This record gives sequence, C-alpha cells and structure tokens, in this order.
Amino acid sequence: MKIAIISREYPPETHIGGIATYSRIAAELLARHGHEVHVLCNGKIGSRKIQAGVEVHRIPMGPHALPQGRFWYRFRSLYRRYLPVYLETRTWATTLLEYVTTQFDLSGFDALEYPETHAEGLLVAQRLSGLRKICRIHSSWLDEYPANFLEARLLLRWQKSGCEAADRVVSPSRYMIGNYAKNRLGFSGTVEYSPNPLQFWKQPIDWNSKAVNHLLFVGRVEHRKGLHILLKALESAPAQAGLVLRIIGAPAPGDTEPDRRCLESFRRAESQGIPGVRMEYLGAIPHEDLPRHYDWAGIVVMPTLMDNYPYVALEALSRGCHVLGSRVGGMPEIISESGAGGLFEPENSAQLAQKIGECQESGERILSEAKEHAERFHARYSEVIAYRRLLSLFGGQSDPHNLPGGEKRN
Repeated sequence: MKIAIISREYPPETHIGGIATYSRIAAELLARHGHEVHVLCNGKIGSRKIQAGVEVHRIPMGPHALPQGRFWYRFRSLYRRYLPVYLETRTWATTLLEYVTTQFDLSGFDALEYPETHAEGLLVAQRLSGLRKICRIHSSWLDEYPANFLEARLLLRWQKSGCEAADRVVSPSRYMIGNYAKNRLGFSGTVEYSPNPLQFWKQPIDWNSKAVNHLLFVGRVEHRKGLHILLKALESAPAQAGLVLRIIGAPAPGDTEPDRRCLESFRRAESQGIPGVRMEYLGAIPHEDLPRHYDWAGIVVMPTLMDNYPYVALEALSRGCHVLGSRVGGMPEIISESGAGGLFEPENSAQLAQKIGECQESGERILSEAKEHAERFHARYSEVIAYRRLLSLFGGQSDPHNLPGGEKRN
C-alpha cells in the first residue's frame, strides 16, 4: 500500500507531544512490513529523506494565510493579534495544500491520515478523491490554546470540518470519542476506537533496580503537566522519608503566569529541598535513554491538568511501573485497563499525597505484581496486534507470511 500521514510535528527535528510519537511509530511499523509510507511534516528547511524506511517530507511554513483583498488589508494586524493560533492553523493547512498540488502528487496513494488537532489536513482531504481519508482524534485540551472565545469557536469548527471531510474518524481514547468528539466538537458521525500503537524497547526490564520509593516524573516543567502539584503533595507529607523524586523534562519558557508559578515552585523545591525527599533533576534526555529511568522507578506520577491519551503512561506501564495519574482525559481508562496504578482528582495535592503514602505501605505487593501487569500489557499492545489494526484502518489485508516478528498465523 501507499500511505501518506500528515503530522506537523515529527521527530527528530520537531517533536511535541503524542501526535508526533504516534506518527513515527505508525509510519515506521508500516514501512518495516513493505508499505510505502510518506510523512508530510513541518521543517525549517525543505527536504525529502528516507528515515527508518519512511520518506519524510520537511515542508517549511508558507506565508501567513491572511485575508486577501483591499478591504481586508486594514484588518490584518487585528487578525494577527487576536487569532494567532487560527492563523497558524490556516497557514499550515494552506502550505500542505500547495505542496501536494504543485510538488508532490498524492493521486496514486491508497490512504491519507491526518490529526483532527487544528485540522491540518482538512484542505488536502477536501481536494483529493480516490483514496481513503482517515482523521485521528488526538486532543482534548483545546482550551489551552485560544486567546479568546472567537478563536476557540473558529478552531472547533475547523476541527469538526476535518472530521467531516474524512471517510473514517478514529481515536485512541474512549473518553475523546464521547466527551470530546460528541460534546465538544459537536461531531455527529461515527468515531471508531483504535488504540495507538506502542513501540517497545528491545532491552529487557531491569527489575533489580526498581524500587517503590523511587518516584519518576516525565514531562515538561509547566503548569499543564502539574509538577507543582506533585511537589506540593510531597511537601505536605514530610513523614514519607526516604523518597527519591527524579524529574525528566525541559522547563517551559514561562510565557504565561501559570507556567511562571510552576517554574518558581520547582526552583524553590530544587534549591531548598523537600524534607524526607531527595530530588534529581535530569532535564531533557533522548527518548532512547528513557527505559533505564522507567526501570529505576517503582511509581510514575502524572499530575497532569489536561491530557489526551499520554504515551508516558503507556511507556511506563510497558516497563512495569505503577502509575499514579490525575483523573483527566484518557488517563482513567489507561490505568483501569492496566490494573497497575491509581487515580486522584486533578489539582488535589492532598489526595495525591495519600496515594503516594498508600503505595509506600503496600510496596512489596506493587513490586511483586509489576511483572505480571507488564506481561499482560505487552500482550495487549503487541506488534502483531498493532500492525493488523493499522492495516485494517488503512484498508489493507494482513499477509500471514509477513507478520511482525516473522510470526505466521493460520
């Protein structure tokens, strides 16, 4: 099959969040098994290169898609000021449309997939015919971006149109299928459940280094990720001596007041310390270095305030970690299906402190059950299952002689 995937963010040049992670894993999985896969993504310099069997198109952003005509010219400064995210959205969608109509022909392709987030593939999907178009719903945190009500409504309408332009709409999260797609976007069509594929690291889990008093936080040091909530929880429970908190993630720029407060909380804890807790801040690290940190951790804490279907939770569970997550987005379904974790209400540091305490009290049980939970998780997210699911999504038939790992099924 010939498959095109639109994903504005794509590693290693650009990589922000789960959409980029999904796009890379899906593209490389399909390419490994003989399919021709192209990814159309953003890049500072235009290029076409083969990366892990995938042809990656880095497309520089075109000029801003501002209103045309003499009448609208005087309103352009207002457009830039009050609709910045919508302007970027339209500009990237217009850039993609120009690319596929002037430089790269998609007419011979079997399928096109694009995220509903900002509906970046909408204009391409509306223009093309003769190929299967799939829109994957990833996000549930649109309120974080728009500066005003008008921009929020424009983006929601744009994203709903992206869903309506597709032949199939899918989402990895049951929460997003209902609460987000139906209630927030107002999309009345069918949304299919299709879990994201997960690429397992090859190295075996180092069970000997895992300890229940090892807490791990993976994510940007920003308000949305909720590190300040975890720090407050640890400060309110000084009796829990012997804890080690390891933090992995780059600091946010601090452009907003909530992010500035989060950074201040982190820097204060880093400089003054937390009684009974040893802190280790590693900053941003390469993705391939994460397994040893997951293996070190007994508990991964995710106090996020808004999220969709976070890969951090999936990766942690795949390495035998117990995950404590806030009850937002797709987190409840991930944790409940795994059986290896607990939930607390978002921004409730007291409840989080209680959960951490309970984990310490039942530490031996958590560690003894970790291997069984990890094995069940691997079976649910096996490469065979992920490959078949993707192939069905894009309209292909699985070849029993070409399954991942050389496995043959009757």
